[in-house]
Amino acid sequence: MLLGLLFLSFGAPALANGQTTHSWISVHALAHLPPGDLHDLLTREDLAPYLLNGTMFPDGGYAVGDDYGERAHWEPFQSAYLELDSHKPRRAL
Repeated sequence: MLLGLLFLSFGAPALANGQTTHSWISVHALAHLPPGDLHDLLTREDLAPYLLNGTMFPDGGYAVGDDYGERAHWEPFQSAYLELDSHKPRRAL
């Protein structure tokens, strides 16, 4: 046991969830959505790749020393992106 504790004392701290955890959280959250339009949209099999791709987006930049990934987690960035995206032409899903 002492050897195990000694081994653990040299480990680096975990600093982020990472893309795998973000993906797991999104998939797990689908099981907790109440019935309705959002549930119907997010559980469509043909849209699953888009859900997972969007889930992983916010974790970029850390490896190259840029914090855009952190900024992308919060409302000012998301609101600006929504405003920009709201002006794009749409196609039916």
